Amino acid sequence: MEKVVVVGIDISKDAIHACVKESVGDAVSRIRGTRKFLNSYIGFTELQFWVSKRARGADSVWYVMEATGSYYENLAYFLHENRLQVSVVLANKIKYYAKSQHLKTQTDKVDASLIADFGLSQKPSLWQPLSCAYKQLHDLCRERICLKQARSRAKCQLDAMRNSHDKLACILRIKEEQIALYEKLLP
Repeated sequence: MEKVVVVGIDISKDAIHACVKESVGDAVSRIRGTRKFLNSYIGFTELQFWVSKRARGADSVWYVMEATGSYYENLAYFLHENRLQVSVVLANKIKYYAKSQHLKTQTDKVDASLIADFGLSQKPSLWQPLSCAYKQLHDLCRERICLKQARSRAKCQLDAMRNSHDKLACILRIKEEQIALYEKLLP
């Protein structure tokens, strides 16, 4: 029978919570270990070494993580560059999977275990990095969205300031200059 190991990863800005689960054939999965790592290159190499020790004899090892902002990207690229199987899943898929499992507890450790279960049961597709051109386009679009949101926020603040009592002219001017800068940056 095939022995499959899935590493569920809950990732944040500073930390990676990993849960290694194995499944042999159709048997119930069992936890082979859980651990927290730094979200840095050193943490990535420690994770890879730790998983290799827990996945001895496995026919396949698969890393599954949710797309959490941009925090997952460095780890996903690291694992892919090391020729490891990686799946990146939208956060709402994990959320609805958790609801289907009637899971109410939410900690990083529990989330990592849940993501590993999701990987074993749902077998998400493998992640492929974006081409350089698409990555640049993605980054530019993300920045454009942030600038549009900042411009909208500044316009609302300026409107509120103009309708407030006795606002300093210099503060209004600063806000107007911010909006002018956003207008210049956004064609």
